[in-house]
Amino acid sequence: MDLKTKKDDGPLQFSRTMKLPYVLSFLYANMNYHAEHHLAPSIPFYNLPEFHKILLRNGYIESTTLRDFFLEILKNKKNYL
Repeated sequence: MDLKTKKDDGPLQFSRTMKLPYVLSFLYANMNYHAEHHLAPSIPFYNLPEFHKILLRNGYIESTTLRDFFLEILKNKKNYL
């Protein structure tokens, strides 16, 4: 699978990865790594941060902060409703 050409398709089209504080990430069972989870649902939640680093390092995905995530929703709210 060529992820670089599929950034806006398939599992990456509607799933995002958000950088959360460690405690929130832990309480959320690392599901803030949502794009990674959809790309490889068999990877245990505790390995998703490492999988994220690999994908990010190779330019396959992008991550965003929680603040930027909500700003994007507000900016494009008509697309989300």
